Amino acid sequence: MKPKDNQPTLLSVQVPEPREEFIALDELTENAHGASNRLKATMRAVGQRTPIVVEELPYGGYRIRDGKRRTATARELGWNDIRALVYPTMSESQWALVLAGLHNRAPNPVEEARFFQELGQTLSIEGISANTGHPVQVIRAR
Repeated sequence: MKPKDNQPTLLSVQVPEPREEFIALDELTENAHGASNRLKATMRAVGQRTPIVVEELPYGGYRIRDGKRRTATARELGWNDIRALVYPTMSESQWALVLAGLHNRAPNPVEEARFFQELGQTLSIEGISANTGHPVQVIRAR
């Protein structure tokens, strides 16, 4: 059977596996204006449900890619460290794929739009859908 010419492009980008570890809050800087009372109450009652996502920088520091409010909340609660998925330095396209996949479970429209815009530099809307699992309608709306 002949393949269709209009099939979406799948990226051949390799995303490395992260390692999970606890990072001291002293090693992180977040630019968040604090967390909601709901997030604070949840983290106080049940702890951290989802690890933050950080990029390990070449000079040894970290850049928070997802989880600034969780980090700020942990700091407000007096925690010493936070659970994180640590990725090596990657391209913006790789980060867009990782973070779009994360936000598939808890969408943030502004963040999604930014990720889709980054992916749109190399992919069609159908290609973004095929690579992230987001419906075409959601990508167009963002």
